[in-house]
Amino acid sequence: MQRKLFCSIHMWFKPFMLISALLQSCIHLLFCIVGSSSIRDRAEETSMVRI
Repeated sequence: MQRKLFCSIHMWFKPFMLISALLQSCIHLLFCIVGSSSIRDRAEETSMVRI
């Protein structure tokens, strides 16, 4: 009985883990894009200051 319950929980948990992993990768990608753009902006600002 306990093993059956565990299996059902695992079956429910598997897609949830997959979705969370997808979300994490999407968020990571977003942070990378935002970070690179902000770094580029900072570089432009520093170059302007030099001029």
